Amino acid sequence: MAQWGQNDQSVTATSSTTKETSTGAPIGTYALVKGSGNSNTNPIPMDSNAHFGNTSSGSRASVDVNMFGNTTFGAFIPGMAVGVFAVNATMMQTTGGNVVIGVVTSGGSGYQANATVTLTVTNGGASAVVNAHANTSTNPGRIDSLLISTKGSGYITPPTVAIAAPAAINIPANTTTIPVPASNNITANTTGVVNNALLITTANTYWSVGNRLYYGVPTSNTAIPGLTANTYYYVILANTSAIQLANTPGGTLITLSPSGSSTETHTVTGDASFVKVTSANSYWQVGDRFYYGVPTSNTAFGGLTGNSYYYVAFANTTGIKFANTATGANITFGAASIPTAASPETHTIKGDTATGYVDVNSVLPQVAHTGWVVRREGTGGRAGRIHYETLIASGSIGANTTASSTDVVGTATVQSNASVDILV
Repeated sequence: MAQWGQNDQSVTATSSTTKETSTGAPIGTYALVKGSGNSNTNPIPMDSNAHFGNTSSGSRASVDVNMFGNTTFGAFIPGMAVGVFAVNATMMQTTGGNVVIGVVTSGGSGYQANATVTLTVTNGGASAVVNAHANTSTNPGRIDSLLISTKGSGYITPPTVAIAAPAAINIPANTTTIPVPASNNITANTTGVVNNALLITTANTYWSVGNRLYYGVPTSNTAIPGLTANTYYYVILANTSAIQLANTPGGTLITLSPSGSSTETHTVTGDASFVKVTSANSYWQVGDRFYYGVPTSNTAFGGLTGNSYYYVAFANTTGIKFANTATGANITFGAASIPTAASPETHTIKGDTATGYVDVNSVLPQVAHTGWVVRREGTGGRAGRIHYETLIASGSIGANTTASSTDVVGTATVQSNASVDILV
């Protein structure tokens, strides 16, 4: 088995070389040059005695010398260069280039403006400047392109790219930014509670089946029997005059047992779900992911967990709604957990960071390898016809000793490594 980089013999095709010599001729060409037509539009003529190995014109040795000394593209086979190839000293050098292209792999979310790009050199190079462009019209909130303002130079390999994160958006966490539905008053006795239903004029104008609500009981008051004061419940029936409640969405009707003598007034208040964000649809889209930040000592809205990721369920010109998944339903916030305008907190939402990469036009070292074959020829009536050719050695190109040489030849250093040999 041949090892990559091993020269079993050098190429010594000359006008005196024959197929019988110990050094041998290079890769056989008989089938490619004999005759005319088909793909061989410019064959080198080979006479009937070519297989005898003489050195006259038309012999195999002469053909080998002519073919392997001519690497003109298409000279022997259309669309192909044939010959013994190597590289010169210039081609063996690495040349640094400049930044030529920028690619966005993820546009991120929530970008309100263009973002800076930091390039980190990985193997030489300097001075390139790239900026990230934020789209606020056709693809709101996304980084849609990396713009190269200065190409730089000397980059052997592409620098790494870090796009700045989108700016966080402050949310005054109070009823000004998060509108809370108005409360409905309930007379907490048999006048306001009939047949396990809370009487509310035109209730179906404000409530729908599945809505979550907060049942509020003032201090020193007593909850309606069957309910717990200051607790969340769900609407399972709503008509023009009343609603019925359950502990879970679609759950079992709660039985209520009010006292006819009570004169207390309790409330039911809907949950909020809409967060006001100026020009929200300029940089948010349904399905966008964002980070909901709550400062230390602040309280997350009811239904949410502070310092967690959520998704945009809805976006218009004034605000967004939250969801637990990219295609999930909007989340309602517990109205009782939203600070009043008189005691505001400031929470934040922040989109995902965009990613991308750049490429450079550096030129890496060119490497050429040559090879030798064993040629099996027929005898007698099949004399001169090739049965098969088999690659027996692959050779690496040695050091260039002539500055003006267009190829590099010489004895290669054999490198044998068991972990590499098995791959060759």
